[in-house]
Amino acid sequence: MKNRVKGLTFLLLALGVQLKLSAQQDMQFSQYTFHKMYYNPAAVGIDPDTRFSLLHRSQWLGYKGEDGGGAPSTQLFSANHPFAFPGSHVNNAGVGLYFINDKIGPIRNVQAKLGLAYQIDLTGIADFLNQSKLSFGVNFGIWNQSIDTDAYRYLDNNDQIIGSLESDRSSQTRPDMNVGLMWLHNSGSYIGMSFNHPFRSTFDFDVQDDLLQSEITNHYYLLGGYFKELNESFDLLPNFHLQTDFNFTTFNIGSNLNYKLSSGNVAIGGLNLRQSFGEKGEATGQKRYSVDDLVLLLGFETLKDKTNSINQLRITYAFDLITSGRDAKAATSHEIMVTYRLPTKTPTPDAPPRYIREIW
Repeated sequence: MKNRVKGLTFLLLALGVQLKLSAQQDMQFSQYTFHKMYYNPAAVGIDPDTRFSLLHRSQWLGYKGEDGGGAPSTQLFSANHPFAFPGSHVNNAGVGLYFINDKIGPIRNVQAKLGLAYQIDLTGIADFLNQSKLSFGVNFGIWNQSIDTDAYRYLDNNDQIIGSLESDRSSQTRPDMNVGLMWLHNSGSYIGMSFNHPFRSTFDFDVQDDLLQSEITNHYYLLGGYFKELNESFDLLPNFHLQTDFNFTTFNIGSNLNYKLSSGNVAIGGLNLRQSFGEKGEATGQKRYSVDDLVLLLGFETLKDKTNSINQLRITYAFDLITSGRDAKAATSHEIMVTYRLPTKTPTPDAPPRYIREIW
């Protein structure tokens, strides 16, 4: 479930009730292990190759809202490039960017951010830190939010709030940033934490008396994964992902399994479970817990580079079976992602080895 702003209710506005939106607004992707840089800017540049990714998510496919907005839909494009900081003979930094277009009912959120990360080699500090590094990252950009007022059915067409929103003030842009920290081992294991939206920017659309406000709340993330090579054919990658604003928490836990074919291509399968802890229930006074989605992941890597060492193209698909709140949602969500890695340059005899195992 996308635990974010689900839209604006003009019925409340018409009655003069103040509406402050403070739920989680960040997007949730079922393929979170493949898009770590969205949640944590410290993941920028941790992979050894330049890559581009395009993702489309259709949530609650087939859902038709009364406001005419339809089911939530999200598109994400990202690019990620590692590089060597001046004076270094290995890649120890990265630059990346991403664009997001997210539509949920009459609300559209558009984000554009540029990120930078720098990694510190921890080898030699302590035995358990050998062959690992610590990455620090930050990204900065804009968040635009707009309202499609034509999607609403008005109770009072003369309401002054409706009139103001139908002017050119129905779209606003605010600054936004994220900061993060991530520890990585060259085996492919990792753990990271991040703090997003420290500015707590507010969209008010210039509506008088603060009757309409949508605040970007602080979000905190903890994510991690472990790489285990079972044998020559199979790799196991258990993982977890926690997202919270300390009012609502979402927790994903799952695992991917890679099967290396004799052709060099790789088949990918995975399962994860999305759970949430929400506001207190009226009857019990306790935080509500629910199992929201069961996610099946399928994918395929192919198209060897000239060195025959990596697959340049990966296509993955995630199928979400909704398990909670079925009365108010359609039963399934769908997510497809395409990632392309630029061909690896032919290594020279004195070229350093790759520092970290592929964790994409």
